[in-house]
This record gives sequence, structure tokens and C-alpha cells, in this order.
Amino acid sequence: MVDNISDYFYSHGLSGDVAALGASDIEMGFEGPLISRAWTDGYDSVSSVPAYYNCGGAGGCQDFNSGNEDSCGSPAFPGWYSGDVFHVSYGSPSALPTPEIYNTSGTNAEQWVMISVWAHDHSKPILRFQGPLTQQAACAQKGSCGGIDNSPLDAWNQMENKMDAKPVTRMQMSFSMDIKWQNP
Repeated sequence: MVDNISDYFYSHGLSGDVAALGASDIEMGFEGPLISRAWTDGYDSVSSVPAYYNCGGAGGCQDFNSGNEDSCGSPAFPGWYSGDVFHVSYGSPSALPTPEIYNTSGTNAEQWVMISVWAHDHSKPILRFQGPLTQQAACAQKGSCGGIDNSPLDAWNQMENKMDAKPVTRMQMSFSMDIKWQNP
């Protein structure tokens, strides 16, 4: 689909003005690493497709105070490792990490920074975070999200502060995103 949209933009002379990219919300609570890696590898197998954003979470992964590189996952899908999260977020040639930073406590940012630390420690490139993804607008539409309603600015600051705390992960992000429910 992304390839077809890109071809359409190119054939209509729009490729200099707009671009089509893929996206996936890969989270440890919704599927295991084998299926997620297979999706990523399948996406990469189409040589002409552009990049995709992994707008997912690193829930269950280590933070600054608890866990280890083998502690990713959820009760439903406990088989995730830091290397799996790295693969679907940046280790794959098409992947661009756009981490969910919903939690106002900063834990989500710590989890993503620790995936980047894992990459550094395993002689892989640190994650080049595109920028944080928040859901403040969706939470406002719903009424409340109880601690997972970071603003885009707060998520940005959390990511920067957590990367500063682990200097090997320091890099410049490009943008932030906030999602909301579709208006009727």
C-alpha cells in the first residue's frame, strides 16, 4: 500500500511535495516478537518501500531502576528482549523509532533510552529517535487518561533529559506527534 501511494505521488509529480511512509504500533502487550519481527522483515522485503515509523511502546522493558535487557514483554507476551525491540524499531533497514511516551512519570522515556543503551552495548547504532508520540489530545477527548496523558512538550523534555542521563544515547530528535480520536 505504501509503495502504491509513493508510486502515485511520483507519477503525478507530487513526490517533491509529499511523501508516503508506513507506520506500525508495535507493542509488547499485543503480539510476540516473532510475529512483529516477521512483519518488519516482510515490510523490508519490498525493496522499493520507504521507511516506516514504529510508533510503539517498550512496555515491560527495563527502566533506569529495574529490569535488565531480557526483561521486556508483558504477561500476555513475555518473550520480548531488548534486541527484539531494537530490531523492529531501528535494526531493520526501514525502521524509524517514534516511541510512545505517554506516561507522565518518565518511565516510558527511560525504557526507550535503555533500548538505545542496549544497542550501544551490543555494538549496534544507537536509536535515532524521530521524536516522541503522545496522546494528550485523545485523552482530552476521552476526559482523562490517568497518568498517561503527557503533553508533546513534556514527552520531548523527558526524552531529552533521559538521553542526557545516559550520554551514549544523546542525539537530536526531529519532531513530536500527538494523536486524537478521529472527529465524526
